[in-house]
Amino acid sequence: MAQGGWNPPPGGYAPPPGGHAPPPGGHGPPPGGGYGPPGGHGPPPGGFAPPPHQPHYQQAPSAAAIAADSKGFFAGLFDFSFENFVALKVMKVLYGLFLLALAGGILFGLGGAVLSMINGQFLAGLGMLVVMPFAALLYLILGRVYFELIVVAFKIAEDADEIAKNTRK
Repeated sequence: MAQGGWNPPPGGYAPPPGGHAPPPGGHGPPPGGGYGPPGGHGPPPGGFAPPPHQPHYQQAPSAAAIAADSKGFFAGLFDFSFENFVALKVMKVLYGLFLLALAGGILFGLGGAVLSMINGQFLAGLGMLVVMPFAALLYLILGRVYFELIVVAFKIAEDADEIAKNTRK
């Protein structure tokens, strides 16, 4: 066997011991000499093939996404038909405020831990310093999951609306 790949036996595929050949149309390369484009391997004519981990199609934007882009934020606030969800736009701002509040809480906790250590409660301050990173990480994870659940609920509603519109067609 040569380095770099599999080499078939000389002369092609030999029938297995016992004289039984594979059934017609069964095993082996298809007629024409191989799998893929004629002439061997390589990119298809007209360009390069996309990487195998990416889909071969481009998903068209949904009707809800087009409607959300066509109306502004304030126009969406006064949309009495509720076809345009402004919650998805607001969630980015709310998540940013959540992160700022979490950072402020961490700084406040650090200050409290240092003050308690200065006031003679060294073990309490040290305990706060040890527990605070884990609590902050837990709050960050739970907050992110909470925001993602809300966003997923709105995206499910958008997709269900699009499915209903396509079903009516």
